[in-house]
Amino acid sequence: MNSYQSKLPRALICATAILAFHLSAVKVAAQAGQPFADLDPQQIQQEIQQRVTTFFRERLVVTNDAEWSVIEKRLSKVIRAKAQTLVGGQGLGGAGLLGGRQGGDNPMARAVRSLLGLDEPMPETLALQKAIDARASTAELKAALAKFIEARKRKQAEMAAAQSELRQVLTFHQEATLILLGVLD
Repeated sequence: MNSYQSKLPRALICATAILAFHLSAVKVAAQAGQPFADLDPQQIQQEIQQRVTTFFRERLVVTNDAEWSVIEKRLSKVIRAKAQTLVGGQGLGGAGLLGGRQGGDNPMARAVRSLLGLDEPMPETLALQKAIDARASTAELKAALAKFIEARKRKQAEMAAAQSELRQVLTFHQEATLILLGVLD
């Protein structure tokens, strides 16, 4: 199995989670009798955050609020870093995912992007895309690509550091659960 294939299940888990959060928010909006476009992004973000918290707290079998407070802070950092790493700093909007330039924009999309820290793509991503779109010379494209790869490596290092910090406060059972969920490598 090549590297791309081994990362695919993790990417699918994250994409599935994002879709589940999206559908949950739509269901909440429908139950409240509100048109989706009229929802406040802050309300959506709070609802998503609550569902994420409940999901992980139940899976990790954490009943102590003090323990959860420590885990949740580190877990949130890992999830944000993981999302940023998986999309290559594209901000999800650039690819038309979860709203954005090509995918439209709505309160749900803004809330999810904000929650995951994907509001703005890395500057290196924008520069590389600009070079590609402009059909830049090979030398310019190589330079932009090198900067992008270096920035992505920094994001991956940040994710690894966040995962290491999280592991320090987990039981073995919790660590195994998060590895199975694709949160930890």
